[in-house]
Amino acid sequence: MTRLPLELAYIIIEEAQYRDCLPCCKWLRNYALVCRDWCTYSQRLLFQRITLLGGSKQCERLVAALSGSHSNDLKHTRYLRNCVRTLEIRTMDHQPIYIDAILLCPKLFELDVRLCHAWFRPEMLDRLQHEGPKIQALHIRSAYYKPMYQLCEAFSTIQYLSLDARSTRSDCTSFTPSWKLKELRLLSIPQVAPVLIEWALSSPNAQEHLEILHLNVPAPPPLFSELNFTKIRSLHVREINVEDLQCLGNLEEIAFRVFPPSREVLDALPLTVHHILLPSIVECLDEVLEGLRAYQARSSGSLHWLTYTRLSPNACSVKQKDVKSLRVFCHLNDIQFTLMDPPYGTVPGEIEPLGGTAELPRRLPISSRRRKLPTVLDCDEDTVSGKRTIMRRFITFAKDSAARLTMSGVSEQ
Repeated sequence: MTRLPLELAYIIIEEAQYRDCLPCCKWLRNYALVCRDWCTYSQRLLFQRITLLGGSKQCERLVAALSGSHSNDLKHTRYLRNCVRTLEIRTMDHQPIYIDAILLCPKLFELDVRLCHAWFRPEMLDRLQHEGPKIQALHIRSAYYKPMYQLCEAFSTIQYLSLDARSTRSDCTSFTPSWKLKELRLLSIPQVAPVLIEWALSSPNAQEHLEILHLNVPAPPPLFSELNFTKIRSLHVREINVEDLQCLGNLEEIAFRVFPPSREVLDALPLTVHHILLPSIVECLDEVLEGLRAYQARSSGSLHWLTYTRLSPNACSVKQKDVKSLRVFCHLNDIQFTLMDPPYGTVPGEIEPLGGTAELPRRLPISSRRRKLPTVLDCDEDTVSGKRTIMRRFITFAKDSAARLTMSGVSEQ
């Protein structure tokens, strides 16, 4: 019997581990029981992303597994420690246990933590600073600002940072960041948003390295013209003024999250923008379409991708006037059109990854549940989104040629 090469088997296992965009631990455990060749790679994928949901008791079991207290094979235990790349802590309710778990992951790349306490103990911070891994991606969801500042100070090597603070008090900090951030995401209470933005962007290295900026908070204008962020490639904002846009000469992607862009903003877009994400433009459809046509003509066809995000109250949003108008515009200008209805992230399993700035726009994992929504099932074949492929163009050309031949034969008769 022909045996499947291990390289192909590993690729199959890696692709078959996902259930609706998320790795399924049950499936990976079953793969590990198939044979010895599959066991090592399946365990590697099983420990690659760890999510702690059960509080400190579950974290204690993880610490026991990574410390080798229940195993005599120390070499395999060290292998499992090095496999952990992402650690998600839903609720850090017991600092020493969770700090032990972080310290047992020397190759940890991403830490996603939700903080409920008001501050970190000094001895815990010292352990993280001197013994902790060199984390590059950090997610923080906190009810207070002080522990968020403390954790950011402990990990000075981060390059990708996401902050979600829900307190109405912006506790001041003497910590001035010195990180070299490539990506920054901010979500905060509107009252304290200016203070958090000023602190996060106060690093002297921010202007040289920051490439992706997501501001889901009201930003004080003008922002970019004063801070001189000229190397930003991707910008996600609620709204932006013309003065800030004129300073972003390397901008490749812009997303308007809440308010649709005005004609003045579209006229001020840099000629390097290839991808535009629009919110609902039902009330200003004609103005936005005119601005897009003017930009496409001014930039000599620079726009290649257009994403439309909306939440339709009807059963089928693809038959709405705004969606049809955008589809026609994209079809005439050879632009790839993507409809996100409902918005991305509202369907379970859809999580925008943090990190990786080489390719824009990013390839986002799409949940299989989205394809089952009425907005896709009830639409006609002609309204399917996406740029026409070579095969699709060939079939269309063949149909048109057959139709012309038929018409010419009828006319001769």
